[in-house]
Formats: sequence, C-alpha cells, structure tokens
Amino acid sequence: MNGAVEGGIIKASPCRIKGGGAESHPERQIIEPEIVELLADAMPPRFRLMVQLAVCCQLRWQELAALQRDHFDIQKAGVSYLTINQAVTEPKGQGRVIKSTKNEEIRRISIPPHIVPAIRWHLNTFVGPHREAWFFTGAKGAPLRKGNWYSDWKEARDKVADQLPGDFHFHDLRHTGGTYFARTGASDREIMDRMGHLTPRAAMIYQHSASVDREADHAKSLSELMRPAKKAPNRA
Repeated sequence: MNGAVEGGIIKASPCRIKGGGAESHPERQIIEPEIVELLADAMPPRFRLMVQLAVCCQLRWQELAALQRDHFDIQKAGVSYLTINQAVTEPKGQGRVIKSTKNEEIRRISIPPHIVPAIRWHLNTFVGPHREAWFFTGAKGAPLRKGNWYSDWKEARDKVADQLPGDFHFHDLRHTGGTYFARTGASDREIMDRMGHLTPRAAMIYQHSASVDREADHAKSLSELMRPAKKAPNRA
C-alpha cells in the first residue's frame, strides 16, 4: 500500500495498524564452516546437500524442497547456476503445494564451485532423469514433506549439538550463508539479489555480522598505517 501511495495510484494507505510497517529481522547466531561440514556429514546422504545448499546458496527450506533437476545448470568448466523460481508450502488439509517464492521473484545465482561435484553426484544418484524430477525426495522416492524430513534433521543436529549454538534452527543455515556472503565484500544490492530480499533492511543484518568480524582487521590495518609515523615533537 505504501508503494501504491508512492506511485500515485492511491492518495493514502488504508493500512493504519500500529507497528505494521516495521520489519523485524532478529539477528541469529552463525556457525563456522567446519561445523557446517560436520552437520552435513551427520545427515543421511540424500539430504547432505540440503545443509550445503542452505549455506552456500542461502536457500530457504521451502525453496530447497521445491528444487527440480532443470533448476540446475551444471557446467564442466566455467560457472554453474541455480534458478530459484518456486517454493513448497503445506496448508492445513491441502498437503504439499507448489507456489511462487516468498517475494514472487525468480533468482538465478552462481553456485560456489566447491560443491558442484557433490551436486553432480546427487543428480546421478538420487534424481530421476526427467527435467521435472524432484532434487530432494524421501527414501522411497516421494516428494519431500517437512514432517517426514524433520526427524532426520533433528537426529543430525543432536549428533553435533555440542558444536552448535543453543536453539539452532535449520533457517539459521541460510543466515549463516548470508553472513559468509557478506564477508566476501558483497554489497547490499548483491546480498538482496542473491537472497531474494525486497528491501536493504534485511541485507544490513548480514553486513553488520560481517562488519563485526572485519572491524578487528580494520583496526590492525590502522595500526600498521600509523606505525611508521614519527612521534610529534614536544612543544615547550
């Protein structure tokens, strides 16, 4: 409605809910790369890439569950890409429903090269040959349902619980990956495009997490910059 006001479509917004215009993105704890790998290894082989893609491509669970073979553009040489154009939802009484992504945008993102061999192996091992074959399925080949999948996630999480922050959720993997991406020096616009955010506010969460890590490095650089400076002479 605010966008309609700005675009001159309506004179004023009818939405007057107190606090309704405020976005809340609480900052979550992240885990380091070695813990990501421990968690991935604790998952059943067919679900290992759910952890890696959640972090490396910053995907939501609903987007992971909706991935199909033709969403992957895997190259033998050069950059491989992943297209995110749909998500899974499970409305009460309706079962598994495919819909557009959270912000109704299509994202085409580059895949970090180090996980491309694992994706190729997964495609050959667990995914049917037709273009619309689901990338992640249950042990009997059925499309993924969160209720059936959750026990595998909980078991893997429990195996490495002593390495994880308290109350660690699957969605925190996406947050972890967003923070990693910000650490590479990505701009707010690049973070927004990769993660599917509509406003810079959410992207700033990841920039803040990364800047905390970089701040100490900046302080060291400042020290190196100041070190050659001669001591100013005393003035009597």
